[in-house]
Amino acid sequence: MGLITGVYTNLQLVIQSGVLFRSVSVGARSWSGIFKYQITLEDNKSWLLYATPHNGQDPQLSLVSNTELRGVPNWSGVVQIAKNPSGSSGEYIYDNAAGVYPTSMDLAASTFGQTGTYHFEWRKAGLIGANEPKLLMFALPHHVESFAGPTPFARTPLRLQTTTKGIATAVVADSWTLVEANLPVDMGFSPWNGSLPRGSRSTTYLSPTAIDVINKVAESEIAQDMGNQTDLDSMYFSGKALSKFAALVYAIHKLCDEPDF
Repeated sequence: MGLITGVYTNLQLVIQSGVLFRSVSVGARSWSGIFKYQITLEDNKSWLLYATPHNGQDPQLSLVSNTELRGVPNWSGVVQIAKNPSGSSGEYIYDNAAGVYPTSMDLAASTFGQTGTYHFEWRKAGLIGANEPKLLMFALPHHVESFAGPTPFARTPLRLQTTTKGIATAVVADSWTLVEANLPVDMGFSPWNGSLPRGSRSTTYLSPTAIDVINKVAESEIAQDMGNQTDLDSMYFSGKALSKFAALVYAIHKLCDEPDF
């Protein structure tokens, strides 16, 4: 979601910040029916707030302290907040996407040979109708690398640093198309080496030395209580245990040729 979005019904809008508000000003409206506020925090970072009332009522947001921004009571509408590191150019991008937000996404995928194609189609709510804004969504680096069709042209110069996944790129579009080439379609459960030629990357052959080492370890591994480890009150950890034992049985039976171990 490109803009943090909340839907309010007969509530008083209150925005708080532990960083402290330095200034809040009313900005020019980007779309009819949207109220915009430009916010600067004490860390010198800029934010934008868009309020789209259901009945046209001005939220009348004002600072009541350096930690709290408050509006009128009994207000209904959509509130969207976005961090803007790109000055006026970033504000322009946000302005043209405010007023709509995603509610769900349909995923379609297909493969042809070694090429996979997948497509995101978002459903949205908000200012829906003629000339409605397109969604602003942030793409991670691995998304951007795979963009295809018209999707690369929907990228914008707006970027945000994520916590762990690199720099995210703002994309203004209601759908994305991505293509992954050179899929490892010959990969199975047996050992696989991507540096080998196609057709010979997956093998069940192990050297006698490797088989001997695996069999010695397998004697203790297979003696574990499979039932107790896989019959837990957590589907996640039960599944992890099942996966471990499945890999163990496969290695013994297929790779070490010990069906009666």
